[in-house]
Amino acid sequence: RVGAGEILAVLHSDTQTPRGDALGLVERELALRRDSLDQDERNRRQQLELQRRALAERARSLQAESDRLAGELTVSRQRVELAEAQLERRRGLAREGFVAETEVQARAEIWLEARQREAQSRRAHDALEREKHAVQAELAALPGELRAQLLQVHRARSELDQQAAEQQARAVATLRAPAEARVAAVNAKPGQWVAAGHPVVSLLPAGDGDEES
Repeated sequence: RVGAGEILAVLHSDTQTPRGDALGLVERELALRRDSLDQDERNRRQQLELQRRALAERARSLQAESDRLAGELTVSRQRVELAEAQLERRRGLAREGFVAETEVQARAEIWLEARQREAQSRRAHDALEREKHAVQAELAALPGELRAQLLQVHRARSELDQQAAEQQARAVATLRAPAEARVAAVNAKPGQWVAAGHPVVSLLPAGDGDEES
């Protein structure tokens, strides 16, 4: 005697192909794709880690060069200030007639050259600072880039898991008693192949007649 909803039989709808059972082939194919995704994730992590190390090394190098140029810029500014002070002193002496105008002109040329060198140092330092900030921004963006790439891999893996679950569900059919009844006959043995429409279990319901499932 079986109750309503009780399992009567579990059927596996495996089909055979020249290479083996269809379900097994699908499962092996899904396993290969899952292994490929795992390898893809490892590769992405490794590539981004190498990129992170290279960017970090570049950032350290740029910082050291920026510090060096900052020192040069400070020296250049000091030279401009000194040249300007000497120029003003020569101009004062020239107004009083103590030095010739040619000496004032010579000091003016020294001051202009110092200003040019300071401008060059400043442009070099500013360019290096921009490059350093760009590298630091790229370095800071790497974790987010890794998360985005891994999210793609995880979504693909979830889709594979869903496909595997759906394939498994299609491959297995569970027969349950529609109502309380008695088993009149079992028309198949475990492991036996049955054709579509072939009765597997015959039930004798509480009323008259037999019901087949």
